[in-house]
Amino acid sequence: MAGLCYPGAVTEGRKTDDYESRYMTGNAVVGHRDKRVSRGIAGILMLPALLTLAFTLFIGFTNATAARPVPAQALPFVLAGLVAFSGMFALLSLTFSVLRSVVTDREVIVKYGLWGPRIPLDSITSCKVVPYQWTQFGGWGIRRGLGGVWAYVPGPGDVVEIAYTEDGKEKRIQVGAQNAPMLAAEIQRARKAGPNLRIDTADDDADAIAEAERELAATEEAAAPEAKKPLAR
Repeated sequence: MAGLCYPGAVTEGRKTDDYESRYMTGNAVVGHRDKRVSRGIAGILMLPALLTLAFTLFIGFTNATAARPVPAQALPFVLAGLVAFSGMFALLSLTFSVLRSVVTDREVIVKYGLWGPRIPLDSITSCKVVPYQWTQFGGWGIRRGLGGVWAYVPGPGDVVEIAYTEDGKEKRIQVGAQNAPMLAAEIQRARKAGPNLRIDTADDDADAIAEAERELAATEEAAAPEAKKPLAR
């Protein structure tokens, strides 16, 4: 299966989806995509949705015989409010179940549900794989940590830390990924390749993967002293 990519790029799952094409990439040429599904966070948010829905049904069926029933005039509004509350958590569960990261010829696009930055490649100053220190961010999800670093991390594991400039200020984000080393390597490759793109076929995948792994190893070795430093306070 062919894919549009910059020289040597490897896509993490070649197929796009409607959300990505409609709200993220449009007609941009995609060099790499990473999609991480978080069943843990989805389950945590779905639990109150199910409990609230069960409570709504309980009130609806037992209110007439309850010792202290909800007044008949208020009952529809109470039930509607509970259903809305349940629906809100169900929507949050679906929204925060998927983290998408896409590398195009122009930018890196991160979408955790409906939220996330678009970072031009020419504004990126560094990109590396680091362990996620959840204690500094207070957990997982969309978090703002010490030093103003934003994290889009749905669960444990290594993350990709991207430093970039915006309006003359340096900013940093940490992004969870299904394959963090590959995502970091492809961002670095896209920064070097710029808009020089071509069509790769599946036959090129093995060589491209090996090259990406070698390049990432060299990048991490050079950045090893920096990775050991704590996040700026």
